[in-house]
Amino acid sequence: MPELLKCNVLVVEDNAEMLLALRELLEAPDRNIVVAESGENALRAVLKNDFAVILLDIKMPNMDGFATARLIRKREGSRNTPIIFLTGADEDAVSSFCGYEVGAVDYLIKPMVPEVLRSKISVFIDLYRYNAALTREIAERRVIEEDLRKAKERLRAFAAYIESVRATAATAIPSTTACTMRIRPCAVNRAFLCVSTSVFLLEILTISHSSASSSRIEGTMS
Repeated sequence: MPELLKCNVLVVEDNAEMLLALRELLEAPDRNIVVAESGENALRAVLKNDFAVILLDIKMPNMDGFATARLIRKREGSRNTPIIFLTGADEDAVSSFCGYEVGAVDYLIKPMVPEVLRSKISVFIDLYRYNAALTREIAERRVIEEDLRKAKERLRAFAAYIESVRATAATAIPSTTACTMRIRPCAVNRAFLCVSTSVFLLEILTISHSSASSSRIEGTMS
């Protein structure tokens, strides 16, 4: 069984007590919890790490959650990172609209239900792992297909060379011994057949590998 990918989760909250509580609530062996007490610190963390999900408080001094989310979305590496906003019960519908407008995927209202928070974070961690596995699978598939392509090119080139030798042998001046005349064409034909078979097997292997890779990718997505 492959080792489970350890994911990073960013928690941004200016209240020290709430930040500590969230960290303790979300800690687990399969993840790293990174904390930030301001939007500025959150941006620094995003520059250093990739995150499976970001838990972001809206009301913070200097740089609020909306401004922080906009800057996170401007960075190529974090443009698609899921952001869950933390908001108070007194927030209005306009605030919710602004959150979704800057890229939030969900809202959680304080005080939060621990089971709901853990469940939502786990879902995004699982999605992050699936995407990482798909990316790795595609990269490995491209390397193998390129190696197979090069091998087929070398075999085809060798097959062409064997064919030219066979054609030359067929039109060459007869050898001084009948034995040589019989053996040389047969040896060339056997070599040509061997190379042709190898090319065919490589093509079958390429098709089989592509089908197997597609099945693994579909299984990962399901």
